Amino acid sequence: MKKYMLCAFLLMLGNNAISQTIYPIFKSKNDSALYYTLQNELFNRTGSSPVVERDSLFQLYDRLKESIVGYKTIYSKSDEAISYDAEQARNASFVSIHTYKGKKLPKSIYKLSKVDTIELVETNIKRLPARLNKLKNLKTIYVLNNNTGTKSLQLGKLTHVKKLIIRSNDNVWVPSSFASIKNVEHIDVKNCRLEKLPDLSRNTQLTTLIAKENNLTYFDIDGSRFTKLVEINLQKNKIDKIGEGVAQLPSLKKLQLHYNALSYLPESIGNIQTLEELGLYQNKLSELPQSFYQLKNLRLLDLYYNKLKRLDEGILTLQKLEVLYLSHNQLIAVPESVGQLKNLTELYLHNNKLTNISFSSGSLSQLKVLRINNNNFTELPEFIWHLNQLEYLDVSVNNLIDIPLAIGEFQKLQIFVLNNNPYEDKNKIADIVEKLQNKNVNVQAGFTRVQINND
Repeated sequence: MKKYMLCAFLLMLGNNAISQTIYPIFKSKNDSALYYTLQNELFNRTGSSPVVERDSLFQLYDRLKESIVGYKTIYSKSDEAISYDAEQARNASFVSIHTYKGKKLPKSIYKLSKVDTIELVETNIKRLPARLNKLKNLKTIYVLNNNTGTKSLQLGKLTHVKKLIIRSNDNVWVPSSFASIKNVEHIDVKNCRLEKLPDLSRNTQLTTLIAKENNLTYFDIDGSRFTKLVEINLQKNKIDKIGEGVAQLPSLKKLQLHYNALSYLPESIGNIQTLEELGLYQNKLSELPQSFYQLKNLRLLDLYYNKLKRLDEGILTLQKLEVLYLSHNQLIAVPESVGQLKNLTELYLHNNKLTNISFSSGSLSQLKVLRINNNNFTELPEFIWHLNQLEYLDVSVNNLIDIPLAIGEFQKLQIFVLNNNPYEDKNKIADIVEKLQNKNVNVQAGFTRVQINND
């Protein structure tokens, strides 16, 4: 089915000097035209039309959103950049080639001896030639929706380039290999519609690889070759399997796999001993391999929105953990060993099926943030009263019938959320709220003393 793009729905974003406008693509031309008309109607009528009329327009507007089948991104010149043909370009460090129809780089670009960053914006350049090596200071190149037709962008032997950022509405335009820029340290191919990564086998100087918001289903890399690779970001793909080569990376500190389709992790994951941050937000994990608990240098672990029913006591070995995200799983219990993670400052357990947490007193002495909301607690866990560093506590949406007066003894508490619980004595709760508010604590109770009295 032919798809149509609406040219009025704009979203301007700034990201590492990238300026972009996102347009939705609709199933039909009629949907596109109607959506545009409704936008104008809603803009003109808001605040001046009857509520019922506006609500009906919003409902139709929301239904039309369901016919969006994708998005197209159009890029524009960065505010910080100087146009390559401007007088100031000769002394500029960041220049932009935009609104340029040629298929070769403009000759004047080679005279800009002070430039360290070049961006190609909505261009049709076929090749980035080795002649760019004349620009001794050139370290960064942005290629933003550069249309090369039916062939990919060709890269000459660019010896000075350390950072390459590519965005593309068509994966055909992305180079099939980065072998000719073997000294590059940072490659970013976010949102390029890629189903597989370009050949990186000769880019052994890589420290950062970003390939998020693509269509990758599998990822592997020869870890023994990439000894300097510190960060990999593969968020928002369709990855359901990680290869064994990743575990051979000797320097990897940050691995981001949010919003993918992983139902399991390879046993070899435990070999990445240098790993400090691991993001697995919104995958399909129901369990973790035993080797997982060998990741002794982890400082941040994000397991939000998975299907975990239990954690192993082996989590005790992750003694460097500072932030632990376990929310939106199916946990019915938390291992006592979590309470022995002495460096933990933030613990997120909300939206599970917990009824109790049995940590010993004195546990988690450094904890500043605790969220246990949206569970099944009938009383607050005992260990909470020993959290002297606590700044943020959320116990809302449970089955609590009481809040002990001891809550007022927290000296560092800044935010306390306690609404949506079946409290037996709301007057007592109102007293607690009032006392905390007098200490400048931001309290969210869901009711006031006036409301209680009116009842």
